[in-house]
Amino acid sequence: MTSLTKAAPQKHSQTGWYREFIRRRRPDYLFSWQVYSEILEENLKCRKSWLDLGCGNNIIIEENRIEGFKVGLDSSVRPDLKSKDFCAGEVYHLPFRQGSFDLISCRYLLEHLAEPARIFEEVSRILKPEGTFLLQTTNRKNLWIKLSALVPFQVKRRLFKRFRLAEITGLEKTHYRMNFPELFPKFVCGMKLEKLYLMEDLLRFGKLIFWGSYLHLQILDGLGLGGFKSNIISVYRKLR
Repeated sequence: MTSLTKAAPQKHSQTGWYREFIRRRRPDYLFSWQVYSEILEENLKCRKSWLDLGCGNNIIIEENRIEGFKVGLDSSVRPDLKSKDFCAGEVYHLPFRQGSFDLISCRYLLEHLAEPARIFEEVSRILKPEGTFLLQTTNRKNLWIKLSALVPFQVKRRLFKRFRLAEITGLEKTHYRMNFPELFPKFVCGMKLEKLYLMEDLLRFGKLIFWGSYLHLQILDGLGLGGFKSNIISVYRKLR
């Protein structure tokens, strides 16, 4: 399976106590990164050109192979850049020709964009016909995301630095302009929505938070409230 764990480790993941609990109580449970990884891995087997948008330190590009060309793009070069297959650029004006890629991935970028609809226009422009656009973002309807949005940005920044979470996840201002499942169009800019997954990630920053997130997951599943799960993963295909 494609590894994203290095891109987003969590404070208590090394203890493994939660892994055993999940294995016993929810053997069919998958974290959102596992679903995203499986989809990405399947596409990498049959694609020849891959762009990862909002790549951060480019760890996903570094950890995954493709029989062809691959590159990560972000607005600036980070000091901890993991791969030289990198390009600095603006997501609203991607520095690539029309039809340059047959796979474009984008993880946790959409929520930071003030004009998220524009990224679909640019992705469609540089995506080849029958190409895949894989996107993961947060769901604004989720309880944890709602609570996070209530915290002022400067306070959130201090908390992230205090607990050294900014080193793990990065911290940028969020807008949540398109972060609702119902706002993902079935057809957009010549692309068709083929799959839409709603996933709830269990939080592993300590036992109390873990139990709270587990209870929240049980309630969502028990009441059939899948539309309120924390992560949205969409798969678009460029039409001919």
